[in-house]
Amino acid sequence: MARRKFALLKDLLEYVGVDEGRVNFTWVSAAEGGRFAELVQNVTEKVKELGPNEGLQEKGPTIQSGMSPANECESGCCGCKN
Repeated sequence: MARRKFALLKDLLEYVGVDEGRVNFTWVSAAEGGRFAELVQNVTEKVKELGPNEGLQEKGPTIQSGMSPANECESGCCGCKN
């Protein structure tokens, strides 16, 4: 079950622009503190090597056609003016 959820999470993160190498899934027992620390250190080093995630760069606010800066529609059709 967890493996399937992780696969869905990876797909979602890829969709929004997160590099696959920034996500890791590993089974670790509560009794394996040393192994957990090692895994976290390895993932941290890998993410540092990857550098900034280009897929998630700030692009600033965009105003779509028919939308005000407050993201309210001009006609009030969605109920935001009420």
